[in-house]
Amino acid sequence: MSASSPSQAAVTPSVKSANNSLNRVFFLSETCRIFSMAVTIASASEPVAMCNFEGLEELRCQYPDMIIICESEANARIAEKDRQKKAAEQTFIEAARAKDRESGYKFTCKDAGK
Repeated sequence: MSASSPSQAAVTPSVKSANNSLNRVFFLSETCRIFSMAVTIASASEPVAMCNFEGLEELRCQYPDMIIICESEANARIAEKDRQKKAAEQTFIEAARAKDRESGYKFTCKDAGK
């Protein structure tokens, strides 16, 4: 038995860098989530997902919104979506508090699941 099997030696990250701006990921654009890191297999013409070794075309059969982007861009999109979500929550809370002042009822904001 050899020290490293051929399948282990053939899979390498697409870009080895301390800066994640060059690393590529499979990204679900509708839900704004990272699906998997993109890796390059020595004999493959396109990157595959690290979690299941499927290429972009195979993944798009299940996830039509799948794209490959830089990890830094994916993180920026996630941060922007989180910022928008927090702004919407804050708008809702402010509207509920304004309604409380008008109606006389007390609105209580609970931190559910956080």
